[in-house]
Amino acid sequence: MQQQLWVPILLNSQEINALFFALKALSLLSATPFEKSYHTIYKKLMATLSLSNQRQVAKLQRVVNYYSIPNLDAPTHLSDLLTAILDENVVQLTMTTVTAGFQIFDLLYRHGIWFFSGVNLDNNAWGIYRCDTIKAFQTSEQPARYTWKQLAQRQRSYDHHHHNIRYKCALTPLGREHVQKNNYPNMHLTHQNDQDYLIGGYNQDELAYMVDYLLGLGRNVRIIYPEALKTAYLQELQQIQDFY
Repeated sequence: MQQQLWVPILLNSQEINALFFALKALSLLSATPFEKSYHTIYKKLMATLSLSNQRQVAKLQRVVNYYSIPNLDAPTHLSDLLTAILDENVVQLTMTTVTAGFQIFDLLYRHGIWFFSGVNLDNNAWGIYRCDTIKAFQTSEQPARYTWKQLAQRQRSYDHHHHNIRYKCALTPLGREHVQKNNYPNMHLTHQNDQDYLIGGYNQDELAYMVDYLLGLGRNVRIIYPEALKTAYLQELQQIQDFY
């Protein structure tokens, strides 16, 4: 920003505690798109509080805890990726499996891994990629092919058409709880006739991942359809049994 604006904001004690709790949760990530240290922000905010509020916040930090999986492999270009998204720039990325120009739509953190989604401009295909696979990053002089709104439309179209194989699974109450803790945009929970179901869609190239996800539910899931998913699931179970 060319000019810093200092605006007084009045917060009550609950809002102050919520703010510091959010900072504590974010500080557990070993990598974020923001270069400023959360510890530095914490100290600056603490300095603005009265002594009684400082003691209250310090007590909150001791008695309220937040567990999150740390980054498994810390990516090195999160700040560059975020800047490219905000400025709607084209970037040239060299990754483990591909080297191409990209327009990036968003960043996502899930289970210790940062991802980005966007368009590979070399083949005009939408994709979701792990940020820790990026080996080299360079901003391109190539003009943007899409606006951010157009990228958002591409994402909606991708989600609708890419997950084109429908599935349905019956869940136990514990299975429903597991899904609620760990679900994806292509998964939805429904309740019919006193029975919980997991429904949604997947792409053929995601079959192995779907099988692995359902295996994680153990005895709390039963695949109703499609047969291909059920067959792959049972084959994987047999391979696990054969391993012993």
